[in-house]
Amino acid sequence: MHKHIDLNNFADGALLERVNAEIGKVLENIQDPNTEATKKRKVTITLELEPNNRRELADVVTSVKSTLVPAASVSASLMIGHDGRQVIGRELKSAMPGQYMVDIESGEIVNDDGTKVEEPSAASESTVIDFRKTK
Repeated sequence: MHKHIDLNNFADGALLERVNAEIGKVLENIQDPNTEATKKRKVTITLELEPNNRRELADVVTSVKSTLVPAASVSASLMIGHDGRQVIGRELKSAMPGQYMVDIESGEIVNDDGTKVEEPSAASESTVIDFRKTK
């Protein structure tokens, strides 16, 4: 078989350089833990030949593109409410709205959106009713 062009050296090596760059993108995408591991990736090399009217010369336009696997989607729950002036949204970090939890990193008590719960003041402690004393 006759060798028409050498793809390794075509366009002064620019084609091979672009192929290697796209393969690099594919390899990075394969190593990305946020993508599905076993989905196929693709590198496409396109050679467009546009001959002149006398069919003695052709311009060759090359393009190389990769098809990557997108990062996996991430979901979270959003609590939606109103602060008296406008609608607000906060990410729900606990199991359900209104539930307190312990921040794993700091060990502090936090509310359902992860903000620190303020210590009760002396005034709020006086409003605590001891039901054992009421008979």
